[in-house]
Amino acid sequence: MKKTKLFVVPHAHWDKEWYFTKQEADLLLQINMQKLLKIFATKPNYKNFIYDGQSSIIDDYLLFNDDHKAINTAVKNKKLVIGPWYTQPDLFNTTSEGIARNLLIGTNAAKNLGHSMQVAYVPDSFGQSSQMPQIFKKFELDHLIYWRGVKNEDMQNSVLHYWKGIDGTTIKALNFLMGYWIMGSFFPYAQLNLNNVNNLAQKFLKDFSASLKKIKQYNVLSSDKILLPLGGDQAPINEFIPEFIEELNKLDQENEWILSNYEEYFSAIAEVKNLPTITGELKYPQNARIHKTIGSQRYDIKKSLKQTDKLLFDQLEPLIVFSSLVGGDSYKNIINTVLKKLLTSSAHDSLGGCCSDTVNEDVLMRIKNANDTLESLKIYILKCLSVDVHENQIVVFNPLTRVNETNLELTLFTKFKNFELQFQDQNVDYLIKKQKFIHDDVDINVGTFGESTDGKEGYYRTNLITSKINLPSFALSTLKIVEKKDLVTKKVFENDFWSIQVNVDGTVNFKNKLLKKEFKNQYRLKAQIDSGDSYDYSPLDESNKIISKLVENKYLVEASSQVIKVQLQQLYQIENKKDQTLTLELYFLDSNKINVELEMENKNSQIRWTIDLDSNFKNQHSYASQAYADVKRDVEILECKTWREEHWAEKPHPLETNEAYVYLKNNDLKYGVITFGTNEYEIIGKDFSTIAVTLFRSVSCLGKNNLLWRPGRASGTGDFQIKTYDSKMLGKLKFKLVHIVDASKKSFWAYAQEELNAPVWIQKQTLNKYLNKFERFLLIEDVKLKKPQKNIINISNQNVVVKSLKISEDGSCIILRVFNPTEELQNFEIEGVLQPICETNFLEKVELPISLKLQAYEIKTYKLKTRGE
Repeated sequence: MKKTKLFVVPHAHWDKEWYFTKQEADLLLQINMQKLLKIFATKPNYKNFIYDGQSSIIDDYLLFNDDHKAINTAVKNKKLVIGPWYTQPDLFNTTSEGIARNLLIGTNAAKNLGHSMQVAYVPDSFGQSSQMPQIFKKFELDHLIYWRGVKNEDMQNSVLHYWKGIDGTTIKALNFLMGYWIMGSFFPYAQLNLNNVNNLAQKFLKDFSASLKKIKQYNVLSSDKILLPLGGDQAPINEFIPEFIEELNKLDQENEWILSNYEEYFSAIAEVKNLPTITGELKYPQNARIHKTIGSQRYDIKKSLKQTDKLLFDQLEPLIVFSSLVGGDSYKNIINTVLKKLLTSSAHDSLGGCCSDTVNEDVLMRIKNANDTLESLKIYILKCLSVDVHENQIVVFNPLTRVNETNLELTLFTKFKNFELQFQDQNVDYLIKKQKFIHDDVDINVGTFGESTDGKEGYYRTNLITSKINLPSFALSTLKIVEKKDLVTKKVFENDFWSIQVNVDGTVNFKNKLLKKEFKNQYRLKAQIDSGDSYDYSPLDESNKIISKLVENKYLVEASSQVIKVQLQQLYQIENKKDQTLTLELYFLDSNKINVELEMENKNSQIRWTIDLDSNFKNQHSYASQAYADVKRDVEILECKTWREEHWAEKPHPLETNEAYVYLKNNDLKYGVITFGTNEYEIIGKDFSTIAVTLFRSVSCLGKNNLLWRPGRASGTGDFQIKTYDSKMLGKLKFKLVHIVDASKKSFWAYAQEELNAPVWIQKQTLNKYLNKFERFLLIEDVKLKKPQKNIINISNQNVVVKSLKISEDGSCIILRVFNPTEELQNFEIEGVLQPICETNFLEKVELPISLKLQAYEIKTYKLKTRGE
């Protein structure tokens, strides 16, 4: 009897786009899939084929082919194995709900065709975030296959192990130690036929023997059953794999080669339970590169995706829920169609930005198209909700399920220059950010309601930010615009919360009056050389010196009663490059928040810009948002001292990613920043007191050999260097951060969610119908909705973070998803018209008893209905 069973799984790692376009990949998919379906129909011994666990390949194939019957049969019979993903994601640069919806859309699509693979399959993502075990389990996935991010020491020489997530959930996992392509790199795809199968099998056994020996060394706990993936990038279809496996069995007296799939393998090792356990994030590049600095590559793509995810998950879906309660539609087909575009652009290479210029352009356009549809739907719903509102009134919807004490940012159109804002019969203080008089010298303005001369004499466009107003939980509010003779502004450096000082070196000192704490030398901007590529940042040498020098700093200050604006106009000399100007605007609000807005016309390539925020206290750890969690990270990584001697794939540099924020804390306060697409940070300084947020990187090629922190071959295309002009990021760039200094027990996720769930609004006016695109259309039969009920939903515990409030996939109820970002038990109540009828999981299928308690880092999903329904 042979000692070892080798489970061979034919597959293709299917990058939907990369250095090639999706259009090219879709054509190749047509060719391969037609061949594969023909094989399935004629060769029963051709067991199965796995397309990276991505259900999206079905949509891509059916773009040019309507062979639904063959597809359905292949999936139902587990020949063509798809799911649980829609696309293979980037787990560190997407959003919490983006990950969940990827699995939800992918699993449902596969199950609708007959079967979804019951293994969480992540063969190439650049690291694994620490909430994934809980997320996978709540999608009824009990097993995981992954490649990148683990240390050999943590695995204890076993590719088979348990992985424990941040909340304590464990999942049985297998690591592709030598990659998903290890067997495929020796397999004779192009040469193999029935005439040469014996010779090629003999050659394969000889060539693959060293690799197989190493694989066995790391399978000590399941030495009699070993998994071997047979495939590679865009792997072709060879119909003679069964005959090849049969020939291997004739020649190999030690091993039994079995055509199989990932589900069968885990069933075969079900009794193997005494395994080592690894914990936390998997971001170590010991055996495989994880491209830790890809978080700052193509900032424009990451910013666009984050903005559109925010619009969909945090604003529009709650608005749809609100509208549905007063007679509106669910728009489920629109939402899921748009969502597929976003998920296609969330694939690991696409969102990483490590693609050709043409592909990156396609990625951005898909996101833009999705955003256009969602913005239009948002405006349509707001129009329907504001039918009875009078001229010059603003309808505001608060998507938060609690009162939102917020500073509204509005763009208003008025015939008069000066005006008051009124909320609940009280004047609202505000500061004008920008105001412009618009006069296009037109006799007729063709607007939504036909020919209108309202704007003939010109009108004002005003961008403003208000002082705090309290918007009721999950409800509509109305603000009024009233003409005023004049508007008084002040030039002061102080309000009730802050006192401010601008320094000659371009930094700012401020004091938080409530906390009685001063913070010096804030918002220092720095440039360094970036000699890297589209995957990784790379200094020229270990000195990594600053190449920017501030030579001019002008500032002005303007204030309302409670909001202070400090604008800094700065000029930098850049060593061996062009001078750089930029504008930094700081809005000190009537709260513990400072809005930071930066704009520059980038003139240089091979450069990296960061902004420093100094906590003025010593730190050993940073804290950042990542996939339904608040992740604690060491500011120093010990392996940075030994990685070259230990032959790691790249340096595990402490440049880290974040989903929505990063902060530092001591016994007294939390000091941090909410980001909007700037996904990368590092904790620097003598005492590790400073958060250095990477604004952007500028590079000029897809892949380069022998980077300082990533030795060896180029990532991407090693045989040819693809130039990426657009990755130089030349031209206008805008950035926004929200800086927070806080001494309360409120979680940073709660602060972030206030920004993500920012109110949505519409002004009833006839002067300009072009700011909001859909507003320009004439709707003969506006849907007049019922009057909203009061107290629809309220969750007062701020540390219970609502990440989703949407219509269920089957349309039968409302889905509420919450999580606990803290280490402490959180109890909460769901007050109002909407009440839970059961708990469920991410798939929204099971019904579980209701418990309104969240353990540390726990995620829960509830089904809601209105009282009495």
